[in-house]
Amino acid sequence: MVQVFDLCDRDGNGYITKEELSQICNQVSDEEVASSVLDNVMVCLDSNHDGHITFDEFKAGFEVRPCDSSCESALNNSCLPADISAAPS
Repeated sequence: MVQVFDLCDRDGNGYITKEELSQICNQVSDEEVASSVLDNVMVCLDSNHDGHITFDEFKAGFEVRPCDSSCESALNNSCLPADISAAPS
């Protein structure tokens, strides 16, 4: 899981921004990921709503699937691997 986070944290500052998420998603996806999907992922993972996803927020978002179906849908439709919670921490 650390490796996936580090891949998304393109500038290495310890958190992921929407811009970084967009860059990595568009790099690995055959189609451009919609801004609305990225917005939903940010809302779902950025638990303190500061515009940044820390590693702890990233990890928590995949360890416990959100009960909110819109969050689960956003995570499933993003470029992030579906089995990310199985990755080593």
